[in-house]
Amino acid sequence: MLSATTWERAGLRGLIADQVAIGAISIDRLRLDGPEIDLPPELALRFALVLHELTTNAHKYGALSNETGTVSLSWTFDAGHLDLLWSEHGGPPVIEPERKGFGTTLVTGSLAGDGARIDVVYAPEGLRWHVVLPLDRLARVTPAPRSEPPSLPRPPSPSPTVPTRLPPGLRVLVVEDEPLLAMELQVEIEEAGAKAIGPATSCTQALDLIRSERLDLALLDGNLNGERIDVVADELAARDLPFAFVSGYGREHLPERHAERPIIAKPFVAGEILNMVAHLAQSREASTLPVA
Repeated sequence: MLSATTWERAGLRGLIADQVAIGAISIDRLRLDGPEIDLPPELALRFALVLHELTTNAHKYGALSNETGTVSLSWTFDAGHLDLLWSEHGGPPVIEPERKGFGTTLVTGSLAGDGARIDVVYAPEGLRWHVVLPLDRLARVTPAPRSEPPSLPRPPSPSPTVPTRLPPGLRVLVVEDEPLLAMELQVEIEEAGAKAIGPATSCTQALDLIRSERLDLALLDGNLNGERIDVVADELAARDLPFAFVSGYGREHLPERHAERPIIAKPFVAGEILNMVAHLAQSREASTLPVA
C-alpha cells in the first residue's frame, strides 16, 4: 500500500481494509467507529503489523475463533493524540496468559518507540487493547460515518486447509531484515514443529548460513535494506534448495532469473507461510526420491 503511494502516508481505514481483503477478518464480524487518519509511512507499516497480529490472535484464541464472536475497533483523534480501542466480544472466556507471547511483544514493541501508552485487559468476556499514541498535530483527518464503510471489500473464498504440523527436523532459512516480520516467520515455523534458521538480515549473512548450515528450504525477503537478493537466490538454486520470496514489492522487483519461484505478498497470514513451507518441503522430497 505504501509502495503504491510512493512511500507516503497511508490511511488507517485503508490498513483495516487490507486485513479484510486478505481474509484476516470478515467485514460481517467487524464494527468500526472513527475518522479517516493518514499515518506517516513508518508508523503505517507498524500499525499494519499490529492490526495483522491482533486479527491473527483473535482467530487463534479469541472472538474470531468461533462462528459468532465480533471485534469492535474504535478510535478518535484529538489534541494531537490517536486514541484507539480494540475490543473483542463473544469469544471463549479469556484467561490471562502466564507469560508474554509473540503477539504482546509485537504490539507493544512496534509502537513503544513512538511514545505510545499501551494497555491490555484480559477481561473474561473479551480481550481489550487500548493504545494512546501522540501524532503530528497536522495529521490529515477526515470525518467518517459511525457505521461500517461500504468501500471495504468482501473477503475472498476460504483458503485450503492449513497444515498444523510441518515435517519434524525440517530446517528453514529465514532471510528478512524487518525484526518483527522475521520474528513472526520464525514463530510460525517453529510452532508448527520445524526449525527456523536465522534470520539473516543481509546477503552476506544469508550466504554464510547457506554455506555453513544444513538447510532444506528458504524464505527470502525481496529486498534487504536496498540490497538486491539475487546472489542469495542464485546460491540456493545452485544447491538445488527450494525457496520462495516473501515480499511487499511486485514480481518485477525480484530476480529475473528466478521468475518462476513462488511469492507470498506482505502482509501475509500464518496460513500462507505454513502452506508454502509444506509445499516447498514436498517439492524437495520429490526431487530427492531415487529414480525407479
